Amino acid sequence: MKKTTTRCAAISLLALSFTATSYAKDCAPAEGPFCFYGFLMPMISLATEGVESFSQPNQSAFTAAANPAVQANRIAARSSFQIAQSRMGFVVKPEPKTSGRLEFDFIDFSKASPTTAALPRVRRALIEHALSETTTLRFGQDWDLVSPLAPHSYNLVGHYFQSGDVAFMRIQAQLLAKSGDWEHAIAIGLPGSNNGAMDGLLELGVMPTFAVRESVKVGVKSKLALSAIATQLRRNVANGRQMFAGALMASAETAGEAWELRSEAYLGQNTFNLGMLGLAFGNDTLPAVKEAGAFVTAKYKPDAVWSLFAGVGGSFILDPNAMLSSYTGATPALAGTGPGLERNLTARVGGEYFLTPSLNFFAEFSGLFSRHHLQAAELAKFSKDVSSWVMQTGLFLAF
Repeated sequence: MKKTTTRCAAISLLALSFTATSYAKDCAPAEGPFCFYGFLMPMISLATEGVESFSQPNQSAFTAAANPAVQANRIAARSSFQIAQSRMGFVVKPEPKTSGRLEFDFIDFSKASPTTAALPRVRRALIEHALSETTTLRFGQDWDLVSPLAPHSYNLVGHYFQSGDVAFMRIQAQLLAKSGDWEHAIAIGLPGSNNGAMDGLLELGVMPTFAVRESVKVGVKSKLALSAIATQLRRNVANGRQMFAGALMASAETAGEAWELRSEAYLGQNTFNLGMLGLAFGNDTLPAVKEAGAFVTAKYKPDAVWSLFAGVGGSFILDPNAMLSSYTGATPALAGTGPGLERNLTARVGGEYFLTPSLNFFAEFSGLFSRHHLQAAELAKFSKDVSSWVMQTGLFLAF
């Protein structure tokens, strides 16, 4: 990680060993055992038609054009003011080889435009210990090992999730070892999350996720990586039937004097069941839902004052006949059966202007092109192909 200076050369939400660049000031305590970091990001969001944030019909961190079966007023334009994507965290380092990190934001996808109703959400909470000069142990809640890059975007919570990027947070134990230009990494983790009060399929499945990543530095400013995650999930409470869930991923990043490029591609099965942010949800009836996707983003920054960025990404269910919709009921409501998207495409272009080294103005335009998996009753009334254009603009203060 970098010290207390700001790296404004790139956006990276992950801040893992593969990529540690971020608009926010990260920190490593230089004097004393504690340092604080984060950013404030008040912004305005304008959409030509309805959007959804991880299936919820609002603009808090949009990921797709809204499902016409769930959002009755989908074709109406709308606007919102948001602050919930702001973030704060701190690092404690009581001794040279050991540190801890705790990080929060204020997102709640069930709240469209909260003000004082916004609550902190734990993002990262982990301990890191250096076993040697080349080997590090991490244990806690952190970004998935298999996806080391983040796209360029100021939709920092939504970015290209469900449209080319699928990895998310996981409680896991990671072991990372460096050998010359290579880094070897393995992890075991919890295969999802359970926000209910009772143990369910996640806990009854017992088996953790297993993840590996091999990455190599190529030249001065390029890196390549191959990674995989897999497990067997219990698919029925009444018996021990199981289903496979996992993903294979490849990533690459490179940079020049004034530009950088990031890309990832994946092939997966039942990724949503793993707590990842893909499209594929499997159950006892449909236990093998497959998908594929990729994103490519680029940034051009000729000086310290301004920059431009752009990108495209998409995710696709390989066999839409083997998937479920996201809703149920005569009055459609979300059913917890995944995002219900047959495909989801995102295209973006944006820019930023730095008023000071820590404060910048940004504007970003996004096109969302989504195909929802509709049931027969709704398919008779709506087109499953929907789109929306979104503009976000605001201020970004790193500290």
